[in-house]
This record gives sequence, C-alpha cells and structure tokens, in this order.
Amino acid sequence: MAQFAPMAISDLTTLQQQQQQRSALQAQNDAAQAQAAALEADRKQAEKNRRYQLTKELAAQRARQAASGAGGAGGSGAALLSGISKDAEDEIGQTNGLVDRRLDSIRSRMSTNLVEYKQAQQRQFLDMGGGVLSQLSSKFQP
Repeated sequence: MAQFAPMAISDLTTLQQQQQQRSALQAQNDAAQAQAAALEADRKQAEKNRRYQLTKELAAQRARQAASGAGGAGGSGAALLSGISKDAEDEIGQTNGLVDRRLDSIRSRMSTNLVEYKQAQQRQFLDMGGGVLSQLSSKFQP
C-alpha cells in the first residue's frame, strides 16, 4: 500500500497542474473574447461615424451644387454624389475587412490554445496511466 502513495501524490500533482492549465486557458479565452468584443464595438462605432460623416458630405455637396445652380438631380451632380457614397462604402468595406482578419486571428489563437490544452491533458492522462501500469507490473513481478 505504501508503494501507491508516491503514485497518489503524483496523480494529485497532475490534477493540480490540469486545474492550473484549465484556469490559464479560461483566462486567455476570456481576454480574447473581450478583445473580440471591443473590436466589434469599435467597428460599429467607426461605421456609424463614417456614415454620419458621409451624410454631412453629401448634404454639403448638394448645397454647393444648388448654390451654383447645378442642382443635384442632373447627371454630373448625381455622379459626383454617387462617387462620394461609393468611396465611403469602399472605406467601410476595407475597415471591416481589417477587423475581420483581426477577429479571425483571435479565433484562431483561441482554437490553438484549446488544441494545445487538450493535447497536454491527453499526455498527462497517458503519463498517469503509465505510472499506474508501472506500479502494478512491479507488484506482480516475481
């Protein structure tokens, strides 16, 4: 029975290590999720600001066209307004693309952390099993 005490202590140490790893993984995932949420919030605010800026730009351009007698309904005036809108939409699309890549990177890092944790857990489980088998086989050796 005394031979199993070192094994029990080893198993307890392994379980404590697993708990520490689990806690560290949870902390990393919590931080990553907070970072992702902040990115999403920043994206929404930036898009809202850009759309507000676009509204102001379009209104100012329409006022300039009206003041010059060009009117906003004609071909070149409409093309100018359309171009301003398209530029703003392109800018929003580029910003969203950058944010999407950063979010993909965060998600990938979270996934990698989980895979590494699972692999470490499997190694520890196999190590524990090997220790048990070693102790049992030494008990039954002639």
